[in-house]
Amino acid sequence: MKNNGKRNRASGVVVHENRVLLMHRINSHEGGREYYTTLGGGVEGTESILEAVAREVYEESMVTVNVGALILEHETEHQNQYYYICDYVSGEPGLWVDGPEYIKHQAGDIHEPVWVPFAEIKNINLLPVEIKNALVARFGS
Repeated sequence: MKNNGKRNRASGVVVHENRVLLMHRINSHEGGREYYTTLGGGVEGTESILEAVAREVYEESMVTVNVGALILEHETEHQNQYYYICDYVSGEPGLWVDGPEYIKHQAGDIHEPVWVPFAEIKNINLLPVEIKNALVARFGS
């Protein structure tokens, strides 16, 4: 992990049965902007980046994973982003009650963890584009 004063973001790319688990979002405060993201968030305290990936995936989807290899490191103006392939272990995708996504969902924004077939990745608005390109190159048809 970089220590350059920017927030470190850990993200899991959960794969299972030729699909990837993504967060489908529609933001009412942005005029209904629709897009998808991988599951992830900030590294907290003294946890490792791998611990943060597993925790964030569970908090955002209720799915347990085994964290695998780093597939993309991407730096933005405010964040160092780390994307790891994760193997699905158990759980049905859903929002964690009282989690930030659940609260936003209740307030009118859509936050829904969904399985997206590999063949569909190229057809959705997956952000950032760098992870979309990496996934299309790795799994796209």
